[in-house]
This record gives sequence, C-alpha cells and structure tokens, in this order.
Amino acid sequence: MNALSPPCPGGDGADRVERDSRRHAPRLHRAIILLLVLGPLGGLAAAMGLAWGRGFGALELCLLLGMYVPTGLGVTVGYHRFFTHRSFETGGAVAAALGVLGSMSAEGPILRWAAFHRKHHQLSDRPGDPHSPHEHGEGVWAILEGVYHAHVGWMLRASEVDIDRYAPDLRKSRLVRVVSALFPVWVLLSMLLPALIGGLVTLSWSGALLGFLWGGLVRILLVHHVTWSVNSVCHLWGTRP
Repeated sequence: MNALSPPCPGGDGADRVERDSRRHAPRLHRAIILLLVLGPLGGLAAAMGLAWGRGFGALELCLLLGMYVPTGLGVTVGYHRFFTHRSFETGGAVAAALGVLGSMSAEGPILRWAAFHRKHHQLSDRPGDPHSPHEHGEGVWAILEGVYHAHVGWMLRASEVDIDRYAPDLRKSRLVRVVSALFPVWVLLSMLLPALIGGLVTLSWSGALLGFLWGGLVRILLVHHVTWSVNSVCHLWGTRP
C-alpha cells in the first residue's frame, strides 16, 4: 500500500467534457441509490416515532455516536485523504480498517468513490464535474436545481466512472479490490453490529431495534448528508478556483 500514488489522468482530461455526465443511470442502479437515500429517512421516521413514546436516552446517543464517529472517519480520513489523495502512508491492517469503516458509511465501494472524487477534482465546478451545483443556468430555480444535483441528484445519473483512468493505482492493490468488492457486506454489518450491541446491552429485542435504527439507519443518514453537503453547500458560494 505504501507504494501507491495518485495517477495523473491523460493530458486532455482536464479539458474534456464527458458527454454522458447528465445521462440517467440504469434502473437497477437508480433503485439501489433510492434505497440508500430513502431507507435511512424511513429509519429516522421510525426512530422518532419510538422516541415520542419512550424518549431519547443515553443508549440511543451512544449507539448513534459510537457508529457515526468511526464511519465518518472512515470516509474523511480513509476514503478521502488516504485512498483518494494518498495524503499519508500506513500498513495493510490500518488500510483495511479504513476501507471497511469507509464502506460502512454506505457511500459506495472504495474504487468507485475514489474515481469519482478524483474526476471531481480534475474538473472541479467545470463541465464534466460529476456533482457541481453550477452549470445549471441562472435564477433561483437553477440554483435549487444545482444544489439538488450536487447533493444527491448526480448519483441517479452518473452510474459509471472510468476506474482504469482515475484509480489505476488502487485497482492494482489486492487489498483495495477485496474490500471494495465486499462493500454490501460491510454495509450490512454496519447495521447489524449496533443492533447486536443494543440487544446485548438491554437483553431485549427492543434494544436491538434501537441499535438498528439509531446506530444503523439514522447514523447512515447523518453521515450521508454531512458528506454530501461538501458537494452542494460548500461548492455553492465563493469564487476560489
């Protein structure tokens, strides 16, 4: 893993507009994305409904934060700084842990996430950027459309990215390929683990349900929208290139 370094995409890449950046993704892909977006929202509604009767206690808070902090670091430190930008070096065990924790955020496999993010940096807020809030015209409606596209709408359109072009260094790593391929397993584990903890702490099925909701679905919702706000809110204002 120490030998990996980010590639420099082809010389004409920065100026090339990829024509399919606005095309809709296949139906199955869109269905999966909608499930990942709407499922946590449903979990929040269910969690709030239960809290209405019994309140929000220390167990719920510990389950939420106990899963949010490591999976959030898995995205920011792991997916972003380590895998995508190669900002530091580490051993295989730590790299695997960062990859698993990042996968538990349910934001996509390592290879796909890193490739899209490198493409975003190459074309940041210019034509071809997968999730820029700009390039949607002028006026209030155009701004709202841009924010929606940057926050979540782009995922319903951009189904594929050229991993061989944007992340060839990561694809060469067997560790990255294995962790990336097991993405659905890590997402499922991220929801079952807090359910197991909640059930064992309370010795009840209701505790397991609270763990699944607060440490699983609500936590995924929080990680998602904090991360996606970097694409939308943080790219909406300002003029720095």
